[in-house]
Amino acid sequence: MHRRLPEMPTLEELRRWARGNRVQGMPNPLRRKSVEKPKLRGEQSKQFAIDPAGEDALLLFGKFRGSRASELVLSARGRKYLRWIVEDADFPEDLKNVCRYRLELWRREKQKAK
Repeated sequence: MHRRLPEMPTLEELRRWARGNRVQGMPNPLRRKSVEKPKLRGEQSKQFAIDPAGEDALLLFGKFRGSRASELVLSARGRKYLRWIVEDADFPEDLKNVCRYRLELWRREKQKAK
């Protein structure tokens, strides 16, 4: 006797499942919490500038002067620099929050690519 194989989902069903929707005959999709934008306190400085949406910061100090956090997160040296900013107690909380946000976005994109 031949054993009947389960039907394969269509490409559209796979796409819906990947977006987090349920599809009959497939396991429940994984739900990931969204990355929250940082809560800003309105701190600005001569050392950095944060865009009004709170998603990016322009660094005006150090070896990466003139770089944005969104650019730095793309290189290993830049990520190390952003982690240093987050862990250093001397930087304002707004700048730390934006750096944490960018690092978390990068981490999730890297996981999604796997």
